[in-house]
Amino acid sequence: MRRKTLILWGSVLLLSGCVSPQIVAKPLLRAFVSGTDKVYLLGDKNSWTSSAEYRFTYSASDAVPYKLASIPFAADEEFKLYCGTDWAGYNCTSSITSLHFTSANSNDPYANFKTKDAGVYDLYFTANYQNGGRWKVFAILSAESLLKQQDLNYTRTTEIKATVDYFTQIQDKNLYACITKNRTTEFIDNGLYMHDTTGTSTNSGYYTRLHENGGVNLYHYNLSEGSDYRTNADATLSNERLDSSTVTTNDFFINAHYFNSNATTIGALMQFDFDHFNYYLPANGNESLMTLFMYFVAPLFTNPSEAPIVFSGAGLKDTGAKTLSFYLYSSESNKLESGAETVFARADITGVGTTTIPFLPRYINQTI
Repeated sequence: MRRKTLILWGSVLLLSGCVSPQIVAKPLLRAFVSGTDKVYLLGDKNSWTSSAEYRFTYSASDAVPYKLASIPFAADEEFKLYCGTDWAGYNCTSSITSLHFTSANSNDPYANFKTKDAGVYDLYFTANYQNGGRWKVFAILSAESLLKQQDLNYTRTTEIKATVDYFTQIQDKNLYACITKNRTTEFIDNGLYMHDTTGTSTNSGYYTRLHENGGVNLYHYNLSEGSDYRTNADATLSNERLDSSTVTTNDFFINAHYFNSNATTIGALMQFDFDHFNYYLPANGNESLMTLFMYFVAPLFTNPSEAPIVFSGAGLKDTGAKTLSFYLYSSESNKLESGAETVFARADITGVGTTTIPFLPRYINQTI
């Protein structure tokens, strides 16, 4: 049974600005009491009945106190939250929720939530958020789910937001002189290719020869015809160099494959920031992870001791439809360009499952 409306005792109710699907007759007399009233998820998955399995936990110390974690949804599922004797529907949504959920009835702003994308979500509820006391529902892909969205096939676009002066120091002191502020890297299984926005200073990649040395020989290469020829299947490689005879391209770098494999551990350390709608990992106590985020978000940056920057944390932001942004933060504003706020570097993930490097598979799969 689909619950589209709720009528209690012949009256239509209003609660803290969250209204029912009908015309509001009068304000609700009963106030919602956080921590006392119970909150349940009701919907297609449980035949619109309340049960302990879908009851929210409550923590008075959390900014958004009610949570229901790791709930799998199929596409096109509908649900609402049942709160005491009242309901929270799509009119209680948040912008982060609308990335993956919509109204079950576009003509009814008080309709059920309806999933756009199947996935495992964390749900939060508050009756006193910073929007005038209105009810608010957050349905968020968990950090673990976000880290698992991409593995061996995606495009990563990175930007280092250092000032001109600090980036000049980096170029002089950094282990790799070929570091650039902006670059794009396409990843496929056992191969990658790097280029930058100018198409001139970055033109290189790595691949594994699967039929050589048990399938672990890793080679560095340049594209003979230059980066402008990267979409051509007949492009050829030059300056090939054996860089490893013990590990494949997938495992040689700190890339999405690493974060995918360690999603459970890393995701458990990240907390959602309801003011900025992203997951946050503080640097304190996670210094080793800051280095791994650095390798992924600011490729080729090695944080030289002669020109160091101190990281304050890392972030993960869901941008919808299998797109994602990684962040590396620093409080050293004198080293960050205007408008960067606290972001030292950013990596945007797109093309998950659809990225191609047309010329590279024939080298990966060549018979030696």
